[in-house]
Amino acid sequence: FMDFELDENKIIDELQDFLVKSSNRYSGDMGKYISDLEAYNGNFWTDEIKKTYKRTAKTKFCLHFSDWAVLANAISSPYSNSPWHVNLLNKLELQEVQDNIDKLEQDNDVKFELKNAFLRAIITGAGFAVVTTDIDQMSGEPKVVLEFVNRQDSVALDPNVEKPDASDAEEGAIVNYISLSKAKRLYGEDVVPYKFPENQPKMNFQGIDQWENLTDCLQIVSYYVKNENGTVDYYKICGNYVVEA
Repeated sequence: FMDFELDENKIIDELQDFLVKSSNRYSGDMGKYISDLEAYNGNFWTDEIKKTYKRTAKTKFCLHFSDWAVLANAISSPYSNSPWHVNLLNKLELQEVQDNIDKLEQDNDVKFELKNAFLRAIITGAGFAVVTTDIDQMSGEPKVVLEFVNRQDSVALDPNVEKPDASDAEEGAIVNYISLSKAKRLYGEDVVPYKFPENQPKMNFQGIDQWENLTDCLQIVSYYVKNENGTVDYYKICGNYVVEA
């Protein structure tokens, strides 16, 4: 999987501990974001709401009309129409840096991705975007990639923050799922434990409220942690292995 020594068990244990603590603090908030998004998208009368307000009888119609989409778009449209981008204060002295920033934003469609995150924040109160690096397929050079996170509950936030805006966070993760066949094709047969799901992988969601421990697919988590040098270490964990670092 990797061409250097790495203490996989230590990394997976640290990630598992982080996910438990993050879920303990934020799972309620994340669940609220998703239920708000579901209501915004038209499914206002969920089974839980029908039960709460005693609307389960077939003779009781549960209709829902709203202008939420109109209001959300009205709020976000000024942002969309603004000439927003990163602009250095002393760009005359750092014109080359400014040119690189402009190219980076253009290549990544930064405005579109951030607008999506902004709109999601209007709807539910939280929107997320992830900044990572990748290798450009054409040039072979490293590039910065900005991506909008579609589901808020896929984000694991640092529970040990002190600042109101969480700008002092030192850990974070993006949680997703991958099919067993795709996991084996990409990362090898051993990534799926023998006799799964009876035997669980090293990384699993047992005892964690925010994410389900599914039986027909594996968890795949991108884990970001600040190191002693002030930079960020990145690991992708799937099943029994750290598959990227």
